[in-house]
Amino acid sequence: MIDVSIVIPCYNEFLNLEHIVRRCEEIINKNKQFNFEFVLVNNGSTDDSHLYFNKLKRKNFKVVTIKNNIGYGNGIIQGLNHSSYDILAWTHADLQTDIADIVEGIKYLKRPITLVKGKRVSRKLIPKSLSLGMSLYACFKLGLWVNEINAQPKIFTKKFFLSIKHNAPNDFSLDLFFCIQAKKKGKIKEYPVYFNKRLYESAKGGGGTFSQKVKIIKRTIEYVNKLKAK
Repeated sequence: MIDVSIVIPCYNEFLNLEHIVRRCEEIINKNKQFNFEFVLVNNGSTDDSHLYFNKLKRKNFKVVTIKNNIGYGNGIIQGLNHSSYDILAWTHADLQTDIADIVEGIKYLKRPITLVKGKRVSRKLIPKSLSLGMSLYACFKLGLWVNEINAQPKIFTKKFFLSIKHNAPNDFSLDLFFCIQAKKKGKIKEYPVYFNKRLYESAKGGGGTFSQKVKIIKRTIEYVNKLKAK
């Protein structure tokens, strides 16, 4: 059996929650060689998510509740802190990338690979170009090439997580932080994942409107500049 904990941060995702749990259960039933733990993080949601989470009492599921949302990164870190197994992963609650992609990605997690991550295909030109721009800026400033910084899922070992978590940022810079640390300690392995439309609710980070994309680019640039100044 392969033990894996999968963290899914949820912020105001009430309409998506049943779909997320149903998809997780499908994955459990189709992959008997895995022992899954799904860690759903209620990251300070202000909608009716708590009503669903309070009733969720199913095997293979764990709920972590954060009262006040202080950032995307914090939600993931808290979920990872409550994870039980030595193989860890996270992906988004919007289901734009399939949770089942993690099953495919785990096979690549072996030395010297420290981080396995998705590489989104079927993306439109503008978001693809913006992602490339962030990667080029980070490379120029830090001397490290990281492709598709915000692509999910991300898969790694608990040993790697424990070695870097104390300096992890609480915001959307977490993706870049993980990629940089993985590059320093080993190598990153990318594999193709399909990027689909969100079914319900609205995007909370850089995957929605153009203005949201601009905000996450600005945060990434600020974080890169902060690292460069150290």
